[in-house]
Amino acid sequence: MLKVLLAVLTLASLVGVLLVPSAQGEEGAQAPSLETWMFDVRIVRVDAPTPEAVETAAPWEAAGSCTTDASWPELLTQLKARGRTQVLLDQRITSLVGMEALASQSSDRLIEQMQSRDLSNERWSSAPIITGGTAKLRVSDPDVLTYQLEARWEIRSTADNVRPLMRTSKWAGTFRAIPNGGTLALTYREQIQTWGDARVGTEIHAFLTMRRLPLR
Repeated sequence: MLKVLLAVLTLASLVGVLLVPSAQGEEGAQAPSLETWMFDVRIVRVDAPTPEAVETAAPWEAAGSCTTDASWPELLTQLKARGRTQVLLDQRITSLVGMEALASQSSDRLIEQMQSRDLSNERWSSAPIITGGTAKLRVSDPDVLTYQLEARWEIRSTADNVRPLMRTSKWAGTFRAIPNGGTLALTYREQIQTWGDARVGTEIHAFLTMRRLPLR
């Protein structure tokens, strides 16, 4: 009888040991944060008037910072002063802390390009040209921003039936989140040889404006 009693007590102790961590885990589990961030993501292409023009820093870069408090209309005015502008992406999105936000825009057009040529024939086919921008954003505790951005654009030839040059720029990094509506400014520049000895100067500017929204 004593042996049976000891066995029952031992079994009860083992069950208690197994259940306690599980109960603690349930009590200690934290609910996901309901803190929300709002993002305005803008990617703009600037075609400089000369290849050498891209060698001059933009106003916010000349200040020695990668952030700016300038409003979007002010930034756009500064960009237009640098050359012809084209907006590749302009979206507003929101995300909870720890969750990924995605903004994406693309456009495509078909061109005719030559596949092969012989003495008597030319073979042509349609090919898509895809341009636009994509941004993946995540804010994690304690207010760390992780970002991945990509811009895709083309440089067209003035000659007929010449395939455009396709260009891509990517950014991937981390930064402190800016809760008060400040803007992180990222830039890409190039002086690229196109056809023959011709060169063009192109800039891609990515602006990420962040704001922590109040809990409701």
